[in-house]
This record gives sequence, C-alpha cells and structure tokens, in this order.
Amino acid sequence: MKNNILVFLILISFTSCKAQINSADKSNIISETIEYSDFKNYLHLEIKNRENLILVENDIVKAGLKINVKNLNIKIKKKSDILTKNYIEIKKIEVFTKKAELIFYYAIENIEVKTYLFKEDSWKVKKMEIIEL
Repeated sequence: MKNNILVFLILISFTSCKAQINSADKSNIISETIEYSDFKNYLHLEIKNRENLILVENDIVKAGLKINVKNLNIKIKKKSDILTKNYIEIKKIEVFTKKAELIFYYAIENIEVKTYLFKEDSWKVKKMEIIEL
C-alpha cells in the first residue's frame, strides 16, 4: 500500500509539470520562434510574396489566434484552403512552468524546426534545431 501511494505521488508530480497553454503564451512562443534569427534566414523576405505567411489551422493553432511578427502578414487557414507552399504547420507545442518546446514544418523550405524556449518576463528562444528534409 505504501509503495502504491509513492508511485501515485510520483506520477502526479510528473503529470503536473506540464502546464496548460493559454492563447497569449501560444502566440508569444510562435512569434518568438518565427522572429528568431536562425529561422528568419529561411523566410527570404526579399522574395516576392514571402511576407505573406500562412499558419495551418489544426488542433494546436485555432482560427482567431493572433500572431504578430514584424514585416510579416500572418494568416491562419485550413490546409485544404492553402494554395502556396509558404506555410508553417505546427506539429507540437508543450509548455512546462518556465520552458516550452515547439516543433513545426516550413513547407516552402522543406525544413522541420525544433525550438526550445524559456520564460523569464517573456518567452525567449534558448536553442533551435533546423533539420533540412
């Protein structure tokens, strides 16, 4: 019985570390990642129409989510309505108390981006991995 209680308490501590993500944090995490210099190099804003970036609406990104990034016009659309490859599809976002992980696919460059962030006053990128597929 004592062992069962201990196992139960350990499981609760692991599951309670993962936090619910609110819209403001989600928006800030996505914006901070897109604005991060390592990724911004892949945006190629000097190319016509690259300033119009689309986020795929899915279980993570809902219509109405506001993403503000300087020099970009970001819209959220259903994948079936997207007629360009200049889109980002968020695959995973996990938030813990003071850290987060974001994984997305950027179609036009055929890359997957894994970003690790931390939060002090605001979300900041700690590490980014860009995998060319």
